[in-house]
Amino acid sequence: MQFLFKLLDLTILPDYWDYQYKLTHKIDDYNEIIVTGIGSIDNFSVNEPSDADPEQLASLEQVPVINQWTTTSGISWKRRFKDVDGFMRTTLSTNILNNEFVRYEDNISETGVIFNNNSREWETKLRYEATRFVDNWTFSAGGTIQNADYNNETTDNTYNVSYDTHINFMKYGVFGQASVSLLQDRLGLSGGFRIDGNSYTADGNKLYKTFSPRFSATYKLDEDQRWSLNASIGRYYKLPPYTILGYNNEDGINVNKDVEYIQSDHIVAGIEYLVNEASKISIEGFYKKYDNYPVSLRDSVSLANLGAGFEVLGNEPVESVGLGRTYGLEFLYNQKLKNNFYAIFAYTLFWSEFTGFDQDNYLPSSWDSRNLVSLTGGYKFKRNWELGIRARYVGPSPFPEVDLEATSETYPVIIYDYNSLEYNRLDSFNQVDIRIDKKWNFNKVSLNLFLEIQNIFGSQAPSPPTIGYLRDSDGSISQPPTLSRIESIDSGSALPSIGIVVDF
Repeated sequence: MQFLFKLLDLTILPDYWDYQYKLTHKIDDYNEIIVTGIGSIDNFSVNEPSDADPEQLASLEQVPVINQWTTTSGISWKRRFKDVDGFMRTTLSTNILNNEFVRYEDNISETGVIFNNNSREWETKLRYEATRFVDNWTFSAGGTIQNADYNNETTDNTYNVSYDTHINFMKYGVFGQASVSLLQDRLGLSGGFRIDGNSYTADGNKLYKTFSPRFSATYKLDEDQRWSLNASIGRYYKLPPYTILGYNNEDGINVNKDVEYIQSDHIVAGIEYLVNEASKISIEGFYKKYDNYPVSLRDSVSLANLGAGFEVLGNEPVESVGLGRTYGLEFLYNQKLKNNFYAIFAYTLFWSEFTGFDQDNYLPSSWDSRNLVSLTGGYKFKRNWELGIRARYVGPSPFPEVDLEATSETYPVIIYDYNSLEYNRLDSFNQVDIRIDKKWNFNKVSLNLFLEIQNIFGSQAPSPPTIGYLRDSDGSISQPPTLSRIESIDSGSALPSIGIVVDF
Protein backbone atom coordinates (compact mmCIF):
# COMPACT_ATOMS: atom_id res chain seq x y z
CA MET A 1 0.00 0.00 0.00
CA GLN A 2 2.86 2.41 0.75
CA PHE A 3 4.30 1.72 -2.71
CA LEU A 4 0.92 2.42 -4.33
CA PHE A 5 0.32 5.59 -2.30
CA LYS A 6 3.76 6.93 -3.23
CA LEU A 7 3.09 6.06 -6.86
CA LEU A 8 -0.19 8.01 -6.70
CA ASP A 9 1.56 10.92 -4.93
CA LEU A 10 -0.77 10.77 -1.92
CA THR A 11 0.16 12.61 1.26
CA ILE A 12 -0.49 9.73 3.67
CA LEU A 13 1.39 6.45 4.03
CA PRO A 14 -0.45 3.70 5.95
CA ASP A 15 1.59 0.82 7.38
CA TYR A 16 -0.68 -1.89 8.72
CA TRP A 17 0.00 -5.40 10.04
CA ASP A 18 -2.25 -7.81 11.90
CA TYR A 19 -2.33 -11.37 13.17
CA GLN A 20 -4.79 -13.80 14.68
CA TYR A 21 -4.65 -17.29 16.09
CA LYS A 22 -6.89 -19.88 17.72
CA LEU A 23 -6.05 -23.16 19.43
CA THR A 24 -8.75 -25.60 20.55
CA HIS A 25 -7.99 -28.63 22.72
CA LYS A 26 -10.61 -31.19 23.73
CA ILE A 27 -9.44 -32.60 27.07
CA ASP A 28 -12.22 -35.19 27.35
CA ASP A 29 -15.93 -35.54 26.61
CA TYR A 30 -16.76 -32.85 29.19
CA ASN A 31 -13.90 -30.34 29.04
CA GLU A 32 -12.54 -28.14 26.28
CA ILE A 33 -9.91 -25.37 26.28
CA ILE A 34 -9.78 -22.57 23.69
CA VAL A 35 -6.88 -20.12 23.39
CA THR A 36 -7.33 -17.25 20.97
CA GLY A 37 -5.82 -13.88 20.15
CA ILE A 38 -5.75 -11.03 17.67
CA GLY A 39 -3.53 -7.98 17.30
CA SER A 40 -2.41 -5.24 14.95
CA ILE A 41 0.18 -2.55 14.26
CA ASP A 42 -1.27 0.52 12.55
CA ASN A 43 1.14 3.36 11.74
CA PHE A 44 0.16 6.43 9.78
CA SER A 45 2.91 8.71 8.44
CA VAL A 46 3.07 11.48 5.84
CA ASN A 47 4.59 11.59 2.38
CA GLU A 48 5.77 14.75 0.61
CA PRO A 49 4.71 14.53 -3.06
CA SER A 50 7.31 15.43 -5.64
CA ASP A 51 5.18 18.26 -7.06
CA ALA A 52 2.58 19.07 -4.40
CA ASP A 53 -0.50 21.10 -5.34
CA PRO A 54 -2.19 23.52 -2.84
CA GLU A 55 -4.61 20.84 -1.67
CA GLN A 56 -1.78 18.39 -0.96
CA LEU A 57 0.23 21.07 0.84
CA ALA A 58 -2.76 21.84 3.09
CA SER A 59 -3.18 18.14 3.81
CA LEU A 60 0.51 17.85 4.71
CA GLU A 61 0.10 20.68 7.20
CA GLN A 62 -3.04 19.29 8.86
CA VAL A 63 -2.76 15.51 8.85
CA PRO A 64 -1.69 13.86 12.14
CA VAL A 65 1.09 11.32 12.58
CA ILE A 66 -0.30 8.19 14.24
CA ASN A 67 1.41 5.13 15.72
CA GLN A 68 -0.98 2.59 17.17
CA TRP A 69 -0.90 -1.05 18.21
CA THR A 70 -3.46 -3.38 19.74
CA THR A 71 -3.41 -6.87 21.20
CA THR A 72 -6.13 -9.10 22.60
CA SER A 73 -5.67 -12.62 23.95
CA GLY A 74 -7.64 -14.97 26.12
CA ILE A 75 -8.23 -18.48 27.34
CA SER A 76 -11.67 -20.06 27.72
CA TRP A 77 -12.63 -23.24 29.57
CA LYS A 78 -15.90 -24.90 28.55
CA ARG A 79 -17.22 -27.70 30.76
CA ARG A 80 -20.30 -29.77 29.99
CA PHE A 81 -22.29 -30.80 33.06
CA LYS A 82 -22.39 -34.52 33.78
CA ASP A 83 -25.63 -34.83 35.74
CA VAL A 84 -27.76 -32.22 33.97
CA ASP A 85 -28.09 -30.91 30.43
CA GLY A 86 -25.99 -27.78 30.07
CA PHE A 87 -22.52 -26.32 30.29
CA MET A 88 -20.48 -23.55 31.86
CA ARG A 89 -17.85 -21.30 30.29
CA THR A 90 -15.09 -19.39 32.12
CA THR A 91 -12.99 -16.89 30.17
CA LEU A 92 -9.92 -14.90 31.19
CA SER A 93 -8.76 -12.29 28.68
CA THR A 94 -6.72 -9.14 28.32
CA ASN A 95 -6.62 -6.40 25.71
CA ILE A 96 -4.36 -3.38 25.18
CA LEU A 97 -4.71 -0.34 22.91
CA ASN A 98 -1.62 1.86 22.66
CA ASN A 99 -2.14 5.08 20.71
CA GLU A 100 0.30 7.88 19.91
CA PHE A 101 -1.35 10.74 18.02
CA VAL A 102 0.76 13.80 17.17
CA ARG A 103 0.16 16.92 15.12
CA TYR A 104 3.28 19.01 14.27
CA GLU A 105 3.90 22.49 12.95
CA ASP A 106 6.08 20.73 10.36
CA ASN A 107 4.94 17.17 9.70
CA ILE A 108 7.78 16.42 7.28
CA SER A 109 10.55 17.08 9.78
CA GLU A 110 8.23 16.26 12.74
CA THR A 111 9.13 19.39 14.66
CA GLY A 112 7.04 21.85 16.70
CA VAL A 113 4.46 19.75 18.56
CA ILE A 114 0.99 21.34 18.47
CA PHE A 115 -0.96 18.41 19.87
CA ASN A 116 0.26 15.16 21.36
CA ASN A 117 -1.81 12.33 22.82
CA ASN A 118 0.08 9.28 24.08
CA SER A 119 -2.33 6.87 25.71
CA ARG A 120 -2.69 3.24 26.70
CA GLU A 121 -5.88 1.36 27.56
CA TRP A 122 -5.38 -1.99 29.29
CA GLU A 123 -8.26 -4.22 30.37
CA THR A 124 -8.10 -7.60 32.12
CA LYS A 125 -11.43 -9.45 32.23
CA LEU A 126 -12.86 -12.52 33.92
CA ARG A 127 -16.25 -13.79 32.74
CA TYR A 128 -18.33 -16.75 33.93
CA GLU A 129 -21.55 -18.02 32.34
CA ALA A 130 -23.63 -21.11 33.02
CA THR A 131 -26.30 -22.42 30.64
CA ARG A 132 -29.00 -25.01 31.43
CA PHE A 133 -31.46 -26.77 29.13
CA VAL A 134 -34.72 -27.92 30.77
CA ASP A 135 -37.32 -29.36 28.37
CA ASN A 136 -37.97 -26.55 25.88
CA TRP A 137 -36.46 -23.90 28.15
CA THR A 138 -32.93 -22.47 28.08
CA PHE A 139 -31.56 -20.60 31.10
CA SER A 140 -28.27 -18.74 31.33
CA ALA A 141 -26.71 -16.51 33.96
CA GLY A 142 -23.30 -15.17 34.78
CA GLY A 143 -21.12 -12.27 35.71
CA THR A 144 -18.08 -10.29 34.65
CA ILE A 145 -15.36 -8.42 36.49
CA GLN A 146 -12.53 -6.48 34.92
CA ASN A 147 -9.67 -4.22 35.83
CA ALA A 148 -9.33 -1.08 33.71
CA ASP A 149 -5.97 0.69 33.60
CA TYR A 150 -5.64 3.91 31.58
CA ASN A 151 -2.66 6.22 31.04
CA ASN A 152 -2.69 9.43 29.00
CA GLU A 153 -0.06 12.12 28.46
CA THR A 154 -1.60 15.00 26.53
CA THR A 155 -0.28 18.34 25.34
CA ASP A 156 -2.72 20.60 23.49
CA ASN A 157 -1.27 24.01 22.68
CA THR A 158 -4.47 25.18 20.96
CA TYR A 159 -6.50 25.06 24.17
CA ASN A 160 -3.54 25.43 26.59
CA VAL A 161 -4.08 21.97 28.06
CA SER A 162 -1.30 19.76 29.39
CA TYR A 163 -1.76 16.82 31.73
CA ASP A 164 -0.50 13.36 32.65
CA THR A 165 -3.23 11.09 33.99
CA HIS A 166 -3.38 7.52 35.28
CA ILE A 167 -6.60 5.89 36.45
CA ASN A 168 -7.16 2.32 37.59
CA PHE A 169 -10.57 0.99 38.59
CA MET A 170 -12.86 -2.03 38.52
CA LYS A 171 -15.85 -2.66 36.26
CA TYR A 172 -18.33 -5.42 36.96
CA GLY A 173 -21.70 -6.75 35.87
CA VAL A 174 -24.23 -9.57 36.23
CA PHE A 175 -26.71 -10.88 33.67
CA GLY A 176 -29.39 -13.49 33.20
CA GLN A 177 -31.60 -14.73 30.39
CA ALA A 178 -34.34 -17.29 29.77
CA SER A 179 -35.84 -18.44 26.48
CA VAL A 180 -38.56 -20.90 25.57
CA SER A 181 -40.08 -22.44 22.45
CA LEU A 182 -43.88 -22.91 22.44
CA LEU A 183 -46.75 -23.93 20.14
CA GLN A 184 -44.75 -26.69 18.45
CA ASP A 185 -41.75 -24.38 17.91
CA ARG A 186 -43.83 -21.70 16.19
CA LEU A 187 -43.50 -19.19 19.05
CA GLY A 188 -40.16 -18.26 20.58
CA LEU A 189 -39.83 -15.99 23.60
CA SER A 190 -36.71 -14.66 25.27
CA GLY A 191 -36.21 -12.27 28.19
CA GLY A 192 -33.27 -11.14 30.26
CA PHE A 193 -31.48 -8.37 32.09
CA ARG A 194 -28.05 -6.93 32.79
CA ILE A 195 -26.64 -4.70 35.54
CA ASP A 196 -23.31 -2.89 35.33
CA GLY A 197 -21.22 -0.95 37.79
CA ASN A 198 -17.77 0.54 38.31
CA SER A 199 -15.63 1.88 41.14
CA TYR A 200 -14.59 5.12 39.40
CA THR A 201 -17.48 7.39 38.43
CA ALA A 202 -19.54 9.25 41.03
CA ASP A 203 -22.64 7.04 40.59
CA GLY A 204 -20.79 3.95 39.40
CA ASN A 205 -21.91 1.76 42.30
CA LYS A 206 -25.58 2.73 42.12
CA LEU A 207 -26.57 -0.45 40.32
CA TYR A 208 -30.27 0.41 40.11
CA LYS A 209 -29.33 3.13 37.60
CA THR A 210 -27.99 0.57 35.09
CA PHE A 211 -30.65 -2.14 35.32
CA SER A 212 -31.28 -2.99 31.68
CA PRO A 213 -34.10 -5.42 30.80
CA ARG A 214 -34.66 -6.79 27.31
CA PHE A 215 -37.29 -9.01 25.65
CA SER A 216 -37.70 -10.56 22.20
CA ALA A 217 -40.26 -12.73 20.42
CA THR A 218 -40.58 -14.54 17.12
CA TYR A 219 -43.68 -16.18 15.65
CA LYS A 220 -43.96 -18.46 12.61
CA LEU A 221 -47.04 -17.40 10.65
CA ASP A 222 -47.56 -20.58 8.61
CA GLU A 223 -47.23 -24.31 9.19
CA ASP A 224 -44.29 -24.54 6.78
CA GLN A 225 -42.57 -21.91 8.96
CA ARG A 226 -41.49 -19.82 5.99
CA TRP A 227 -43.05 -16.57 7.17
CA SER A 228 -42.17 -15.20 10.60
CA LEU A 229 -42.63 -12.05 12.64
CA ASN A 230 -39.78 -10.85 14.86
CA ALA A 231 -39.69 -8.14 17.51
CA SER A 232 -37.42 -7.06 20.35
CA ILE A 233 -37.22 -4.30 22.91
CA GLY A 234 -34.43 -3.57 25.34
CA ARG A 235 -32.39 -1.09 27.32
CA TYR A 236 -28.60 -0.95 27.21
CA TYR A 237 -25.93 0.99 29.12
CA LYS A 238 -22.36 1.82 28.16
CA LEU A 239 -19.63 3.58 30.12
CA PRO A 240 -18.16 6.57 28.20
CA PRO A 241 -14.68 6.02 26.67
CA TYR A 242 -11.49 6.30 28.71
CA THR A 243 -10.50 9.55 26.99
CA ILE A 244 -13.47 11.15 28.77
CA LEU A 245 -13.01 9.33 32.08
CA GLY A 246 -9.31 10.16 32.34
CA TYR A 247 -9.39 13.81 31.26
CA ASN A 248 -7.66 16.20 33.68
CA ASN A 249 -7.96 19.98 33.76
CA GLU A 250 -5.05 22.37 34.29
CA ASP A 251 -5.24 21.74 38.06
CA GLY A 252 -4.86 17.98 37.63
CA ILE A 253 -8.48 17.24 38.58
CA ASN A 254 -10.52 14.52 36.84
CA VAL A 255 -13.43 16.80 35.95
CA ASN A 256 -15.46 14.09 34.19
CA LYS A 257 -15.88 11.71 37.13
CA ASP A 258 -19.57 12.61 37.35
CA VAL A 259 -20.42 11.38 33.82
CA GLU A 260 -23.31 8.93 33.52
CA TYR A 261 -23.58 5.65 31.66
CA ILE A 262 -24.87 6.30 28.14
CA GLN A 263 -28.40 4.89 27.96
CA SER A 264 -29.85 3.44 24.77
CA ASP A 265 -33.40 2.06 24.35
CA HIS A 266 -33.97 -0.15 21.29
CA ILE A 267 -37.19 -1.22 19.57
CA VAL A 268 -36.96 -3.50 16.52
CA ALA A 269 -39.74 -5.26 14.59
CA GLY A 270 -39.85 -6.98 11.23
CA ILE A 271 -41.00 -9.80 8.99
CA GLU A 272 -38.90 -12.57 7.42
CA TYR A 273 -39.57 -14.93 4.51
CA LEU A 274 -37.57 -18.10 3.75
CA VAL A 275 -37.50 -18.30 -0.04
CA ASN A 276 -35.85 -21.73 0.05
CA GLU A 277 -33.35 -23.65 2.14
CA ALA A 278 -30.52 -21.31 1.04
CA SER A 279 -32.04 -17.82 0.86
CA LYS A 280 -34.23 -15.48 2.89
CA ILE A 281 -35.66 -11.96 2.73
CA SER A 282 -36.37 -9.71 5.70
CA ILE A 283 -37.64 -6.18 6.35
CA GLU A 284 -37.10 -4.55 9.74
CA GLY A 285 -37.96 -1.24 11.30
CA PHE A 286 -35.92 0.11 14.23
CA TYR A 287 -35.93 2.99 16.66
CA LYS A 288 -33.12 3.78 19.13
CA LYS A 289 -33.33 6.50 21.75
CA TYR A 290 -30.21 7.76 23.56
CA ASP A 291 -29.94 9.53 26.93
CA ASN A 292 -26.96 10.84 28.95
CA TYR A 293 -24.88 11.28 25.80
CA PRO A 294 -21.65 13.29 26.43
CA VAL A 295 -21.79 16.92 25.27
CA SER A 296 -18.65 19.00 24.86
CA LEU A 297 -18.40 22.01 27.18
CA ARG A 298 -15.85 23.46 24.78
CA ASP A 299 -18.00 23.36 21.62
CA SER A 300 -21.49 22.88 23.15
CA VAL A 301 -22.12 19.98 20.78
CA SER A 302 -22.69 16.25 21.23
CA LEU A 303 -19.61 14.08 20.71
CA ALA A 304 -21.70 12.18 18.15
CA ASN A 305 -21.57 15.31 15.95
CA LEU A 306 -17.82 15.87 16.12
CA GLY A 307 -16.87 13.91 13.03
CA ALA A 308 -15.55 10.51 12.04
CA GLY A 309 -12.05 11.46 10.89
CA PHE A 310 -8.61 10.84 12.39
CA GLU A 311 -9.02 12.66 15.69
CA VAL A 312 -8.90 12.02 19.45
CA LEU A 313 -12.44 12.44 20.79
CA GLY A 314 -13.28 13.00 24.44
CA ASN A 315 -10.08 14.70 25.63
CA GLU A 316 -12.10 17.58 27.07
CA PRO A 317 -14.66 18.42 29.79
CA VAL A 318 -18.15 17.06 29.05
CA GLU A 319 -21.59 16.79 30.62
CA SER A 320 -23.97 13.83 30.28
CA VAL A 321 -26.97 15.83 29.08
CA GLY A 322 -27.27 14.95 25.38
CA LEU A 323 -30.18 13.14 23.74
CA GLY A 324 -30.15 11.14 20.54
CA ARG A 325 -32.36 9.15 18.21
CA THR A 326 -31.78 6.78 15.32
CA TYR A 327 -34.62 5.25 13.34
CA GLY A 328 -35.28 3.71 9.97
CA LEU A 329 -35.95 0.62 7.85
CA GLU A 330 -33.66 -2.14 6.57
CA PHE A 331 -34.23 -4.59 3.72
CA LEU A 332 -31.98 -7.67 3.58
CA TYR A 333 -31.60 -10.48 1.07
CA ASN A 334 -29.24 -13.31 2.00
CA GLN A 335 -28.42 -16.30 -0.17
CA LYS A 336 -25.99 -18.95 0.95
CA LEU A 337 -23.95 -20.82 -1.64
CA LYS A 338 -26.37 -22.55 -4.01
CA ASN A 339 -25.92 -23.37 -7.70
CA ASN A 340 -22.41 -21.88 -7.38
CA PHE A 341 -23.82 -18.46 -6.41
CA TYR A 342 -23.94 -16.56 -3.10
CA ALA A 343 -24.94 -12.97 -2.22
CA ILE A 344 -25.89 -10.58 0.57
CA PHE A 345 -27.77 -7.41 -0.38
CA ALA A 346 -28.88 -4.78 2.12
CA TYR A 347 -30.53 -1.39 1.87
CA THR A 348 -31.01 0.85 4.91
CA LEU A 349 -32.96 4.10 5.09
CA PHE A 350 -32.32 5.85 8.40
CA TRP A 351 -32.00 9.08 10.37
CA SER A 352 -29.47 9.70 13.15
CA GLU A 353 -29.66 12.90 15.23
CA PHE A 354 -28.26 14.16 18.55
CA THR A 355 -28.68 17.24 20.74
CA GLY A 356 -26.29 19.42 22.69
CA PHE A 357 -27.35 21.43 25.73
CA ASP A 358 -30.55 22.48 23.94
CA GLN A 359 -32.47 19.21 24.11
CA ASP A 360 -35.05 20.45 21.62
CA ASN A 361 -32.50 21.06 18.85
CA TYR A 362 -31.45 17.85 17.09
CA LEU A 363 -28.48 17.98 14.71
CA PRO A 364 -27.51 15.19 12.31
CA SER A 365 -24.78 12.92 13.64
CA SER A 366 -21.54 12.27 11.78
CA TRP A 367 -22.93 9.08 10.21
CA ASP A 368 -26.36 10.42 9.20
CA SER A 369 -26.03 9.56 5.49
CA ARG A 370 -29.73 8.53 5.30
CA ASN A 371 -29.15 5.84 2.64
CA LEU A 372 -26.84 2.83 2.75
CA VAL A 373 -26.66 0.14 0.07
CA SER A 374 -24.28 -2.82 0.12
CA LEU A 375 -23.86 -5.90 -2.08
CA THR A 376 -21.40 -8.73 -1.54
CA GLY A 377 -21.58 -11.75 -3.79
CA GLY A 378 -19.73 -14.21 -5.94
CA TYR A 379 -19.87 -17.06 -8.42
CA LYS A 380 -17.81 -20.27 -8.38
CA PHE A 381 -16.79 -21.48 -11.82
CA LYS A 382 -15.33 -24.80 -12.82
CA ARG A 383 -11.71 -25.72 -12.06
CA ASN A 384 -11.73 -23.70 -8.81
CA TRP A 385 -12.08 -20.25 -10.37
CA GLU A 386 -14.17 -17.72 -8.44
CA LEU A 387 -15.35 -14.19 -9.17
CA GLY A 388 -16.34 -11.94 -6.26
CA ILE A 389 -17.84 -8.45 -6.18
CA ARG A 390 -18.46 -5.90 -3.45
CA ALA A 391 -20.44 -2.74 -4.10
CA ARG A 392 -21.58 -0.04 -1.69
CA TYR A 393 -23.36 3.29 -1.80
CA VAL A 394 -23.41 5.91 0.94
CA GLY A 395 -25.79 8.86 0.78
CA PRO A 396 -24.83 12.49 1.44
CA SER A 397 -23.22 12.78 4.90
CA PRO A 398 -23.31 15.97 7.00
CA PHE A 399 -20.23 18.05 7.69
CA PRO A 400 -19.60 21.31 9.61
CA GLU A 401 -18.25 24.47 8.03
CA VAL A 402 -14.85 25.79 9.05
CA ASP A 403 -14.82 28.90 11.23
CA LEU A 404 -12.17 30.78 9.22
CA GLU A 405 -11.79 33.60 11.71
CA ALA A 406 -11.14 31.27 14.64
CA THR A 407 -9.00 28.92 12.54
CA SER A 408 -6.71 31.77 11.49
CA GLU A 409 -5.54 31.85 15.12
CA THR A 410 -5.05 28.07 15.48
CA TYR A 411 -4.06 26.75 12.02
CA PRO A 412 -3.18 23.96 11.19
CA VAL A 413 -5.74 23.01 13.85
CA ILE A 414 -9.19 23.52 12.30
CA ILE A 415 -12.07 25.09 14.28
CA TYR A 416 -15.60 24.21 13.13
CA ASP A 417 -19.03 25.81 13.32
CA TYR A 418 -21.18 22.82 14.31
CA ASN A 419 -24.47 24.70 13.90
CA SER A 420 -23.89 24.40 10.15
CA LEU A 421 -24.46 20.63 10.34
CA GLU A 422 -28.14 21.32 9.68
CA TYR A 423 -27.59 22.33 6.06
CA ASN A 424 -24.14 21.08 4.90
CA ARG A 425 -23.85 17.67 3.23
CA LEU A 426 -21.22 15.98 1.11
CA ASP A 427 -21.96 14.33 -2.21
CA SER A 428 -22.99 10.68 -2.17
CA PHE A 429 -20.35 8.02 -2.67
CA ASN A 430 -20.24 4.64 -4.39
CA GLN A 431 -17.48 2.10 -4.86
CA VAL A 432 -17.18 -1.26 -6.60
CA ASP A 433 -14.45 -3.82 -5.86
CA ILE A 434 -13.86 -7.07 -7.75
CA ARG A 435 -11.72 -10.08 -6.98
CA ILE A 436 -10.70 -13.13 -9.02
CA ASP A 437 -9.45 -16.26 -7.25
CA LYS A 438 -7.84 -19.41 -8.60
CA LYS A 439 -7.28 -22.31 -6.20
CA TRP A 440 -5.17 -25.45 -6.47
CA ASN A 441 -5.64 -28.37 -4.05
CA PHE A 442 -2.77 -30.78 -3.34
CA ASN A 443 -2.49 -33.71 -0.91
CA LYS A 444 -1.64 -31.67 2.19
CA VAL A 445 -1.54 -28.10 0.92
CA SER A 446 -3.88 -25.78 -0.96
CA LEU A 447 -2.69 -22.72 -2.88
CA ASN A 448 -4.90 -19.72 -3.68
CA LEU A 449 -3.81 -16.91 -6.01
CA PHE A 450 -5.99 -13.80 -6.24
CA LEU A 451 -6.20 -10.48 -8.05
CA GLU A 452 -8.25 -7.74 -6.38
CA ILE A 453 -9.08 -4.30 -7.76
CA GLN A 454 -10.59 -1.89 -5.27
CA ASN A 455 -12.64 1.04 -6.57
CA ILE A 456 -12.48 -0.30 -10.11
CA PHE A 457 -14.36 2.70 -11.54
CA GLY A 458 -12.09 5.23 -9.80
CA SER A 459 -14.83 6.89 -7.76
CA GLN A 460 -13.68 9.86 -5.70
CA ALA A 461 -14.49 9.78 -2.01
CA PRO A 462 -16.29 13.05 -1.16
CA SER A 463 -14.70 15.20 1.52
CA PRO A 464 -15.35 18.62 3.07
CA PRO A 465 -13.77 21.64 1.39
CA THR A 466 -10.05 21.86 2.08
CA ILE A 467 -8.86 24.92 3.98
CA GLY A 468 -5.31 26.16 3.53
CA TYR A 469 -3.11 29.15 2.96
CA LEU A 470 -3.27 31.12 -0.26
CA ARG A 471 0.00 30.53 -2.13
CA ASP A 472 2.03 32.22 -4.82
CA SER A 473 2.84 30.57 -8.14
CA ASP A 474 6.04 29.09 -6.66
CA GLY A 475 4.10 27.44 -3.82
CA SER A 476 5.18 29.84 -1.09
CA ILE A 477 2.58 31.24 1.31
CA SER A 478 1.19 34.60 0.23
CA GLN A 479 1.78 37.52 2.58
CA PRO A 480 0.03 38.31 4.79
CA PRO A 481 -0.98 34.67 5.42
CA THR A 482 -4.64 34.22 4.48
CA LEU A 483 -6.79 31.12 4.82
CA SER A 484 -9.31 30.21 2.13
CA ARG A 485 -11.06 27.26 0.53
CA ILE A 486 -8.90 25.28 -1.91
CA GLU A 487 -10.47 23.78 -5.00
CA SER A 488 -10.36 19.99 -4.82
CA ILE A 489 -8.73 17.94 -7.57
CA ASP A 490 -10.35 14.65 -8.55
CA SER A 491 -8.11 11.99 -6.99
CA GLY A 492 -10.26 8.88 -7.34
CA SER A 493 -8.11 5.90 -8.31
CA ALA A 494 -8.40 2.15 -8.68
CA LEU A 495 -6.13 0.18 -6.35
CA PRO A 496 -5.00 -3.22 -7.68
CA SER A 497 -3.39 -5.87 -5.48
CA ILE A 498 -2.31 -9.48 -5.85
CA GLY A 499 -1.89 -12.07 -3.12
CA ILE A 500 -1.16 -15.68 -2.31
CA VAL A 501 -2.88 -17.74 0.37
CA VAL A 502 -1.39 -21.08 1.48
CA ASP A 503 -3.41 -23.49 3.65
CA PHE A 504 -1.75 -26.52 5.22
